[in-house]
Amino acid sequence: MNDQPENASIYSGIGSIFERIGDFFHIFDLSFFVAGVLTFGAFVFLYVELGLRREFPLQEWAGTVGVIVGCYICGIISFASGRVLNGFRATKLKQLMLAVRAHSIVLAPKCNYDSTDRKAHIRLYVRMWAEITYDAHPLVLKHLMRYWAIAATYDGVGFSFIVWALILFTLRLKDIAPVPLSDPIAYSGIILCLIAATIAFYQGAKYYGHQIEDVVAYFAVRSGKLVSDESLTLINEDVS
Repeated sequence: MNDQPENASIYSGIGSIFERIGDFFHIFDLSFFVAGVLTFGAFVFLYVELGLRREFPLQEWAGTVGVIVGCYICGIISFASGRVLNGFRATKLKQLMLAVRAHSIVLAPKCNYDSTDRKAHIRLYVRMWAEITYDAHPLVLKHLMRYWAIAATYDGVGFSFIVWALILFTLRLKDIAPVPLSDPIAYSGIILCLIAATIAFYQGAKYYGHQIEDVVAYFAVRSGKLVSDESLTLINEDVS
């Protein structure tokens, strides 16, 4: 009997350790590494094709650390650039006010968010996120952050494919590449990369839209249940 509190303490300690590990990976968001590896790989491919290979001057462990850090930095840059270039995202913000009206959410009267101004909609969305971060259950925040991570990954990957397209175009130039790529190979690769970038940007915007809908749905749930307890009781009585 006396072992139960001790076991509970051990489980709590282990849970705390895993939570801290999760927080660590949240800070160094692993979603950046997907685009980072693609972008870093593109520059490595360019480096090799230009004939710049030489012996690495540092120890192997330093090279490994350098590659990991380089992929992470490339991932951050890819995400930031992809987020700017993703034109599909601009259309998704229009869903915000449509979703607010569809859920019959009454905004605070002192707030001037219900307008056609896009900046007002951005401020409303930021305000919603601030309130969710402040008082929502951790599971709600975790669910919404999943959409953010997927959208960020797609935006970064979209930019990575654009980088690959630019490098393939560069490597077909005789004045730059020692052994230029043939036009059929280069242009085929460029077209495939641009198609992949378009698909990635579209998917990123789609998950951004899902995130907007779920953020608004959270406030709809907080303002009142979709079906009241009395209605559920009546429905159960009718089924019986």
